[in-house]
Amino acid sequence: MRSNTDTPDGRGNDGFADHLRRDRQRMIELQFYDSGTITFEQTTRGVRAHVRNPQIAGITGWFFGSEIELAAAQPYPAYQAQQVINIQPSADIVVNGIVDLANPTGPAITSCPGFWVATQAVPAQTTVSGVPCWNLPQFPYPNPNNLDDPLNFWIYRGLVSC
Repeated sequence: MRSNTDTPDGRGNDGFADHLRRDRQRMIELQFYDSGTITFEQTTRGVRAHVRNPQIAGITGWFFGSEIELAAAQPYPAYQAQQVINIQPSADIVVNGIVDLANPTGPAITSCPGFWVATQAVPAQTTVSGVPCWNLPQFPYPNPNNLDDPLNFWIYRGLVSC
């Protein structure tokens, strides 16, 4: 017989309430990771992942374009801010270099092979006084003391190899 102090949510003092409390405690113990979008739950058959798709619009971040590799030779295309490219060690921009658009009368500058992220929109290669110029990925950066400088079009992410 149930007492008047027992409630369906298990706050009472009888066996049913104890069963509900133990059940809740068991669920808490089985749940070993939780975030706003993913919950992992240990079950008797393994681990169950529960994924909730957040309805957030306008998320931006690094991305690859339709071509990940920088063209092996000129002309070099335009890139969007946050776009990631990979430059191979054999690419013309690494071997021979190109004149930096920030200094069209200067010498050719070589790039480093590896992954680069555009910090801002990078215009396509152009010609100044008959000399091909581009805002190339270069290290050291044009202004290493201020990575927010508009002359720093690219950030180096490193050379990845297996």
